[in-house]
Amino acid sequence: MKKTGTILALAVAVAVIAAGRLAADPGTSEARSSDGHRSLFSLRNNGLGGYGGPHFKATVLNGRFAVYGGGPIMVILDGCWGLGLSVSTPDGDAAGLDLYYGGARIERIFFPGSLFYWSLGGTAAAGAARYRKPAFPDNPAGLAPILVLEPKTLLSLWILPTLRLAVGGSYRLAFLLNELSGIDAADLHSPCGLVQLQYGIFPKR
Repeated sequence: MKKTGTILALAVAVAVIAAGRLAADPGTSEARSSDGHRSLFSLRNNGLGGYGGPHFKATVLNGRFAVYGGGPIMVILDGCWGLGLSVSTPDGDAAGLDLYYGGARIERIFFPGSLFYWSLGGTAAAGAARYRKPAFPDNPAGLAPILVLEPKTLLSLWILPTLRLAVGGSYRLAFLLNELSGIDAADLHSPCGLVQLQYGIFPKR
């Protein structure tokens, strides 16, 4: 499962970088159309864009420190609304507990096109919790479906025309849909510190 999460994060990063390079290549834009209003950068001027990239979250799970990877793929509409998908995968377990989840993400962007912009949003996701008691590592792991609500806030810095670095925080509210022996709901909730690379096309308004 850990390898699967790493592969997913790398796949997201590679796809986003490829899309960003395609959009940033003037020759590609000209090949698409001689009309500048139909180019990707004209779309950016009209408040349209999108981004993706890996995120890294530091959190507490089951009373232990844990690190999560994954990332979002987002479409930006009207310069100030972001809609997309986000996935979070653990890097190792926390005292025998893993959470895997992904789902829809929405964000409201303030001060788009500026050196810094601030966003408020959240993710509504589904996934699975897996738990194996550390005292009995040979026993089968228990599995239970989960629902996750994760509000978040980010401050993003414009580093390059197609690259931003975002830092912020979120709070994970995770709910077990079935009983998972040895785990309480309180073991799943926690604040998260968040670092995210955003690679793509960012609207000017």
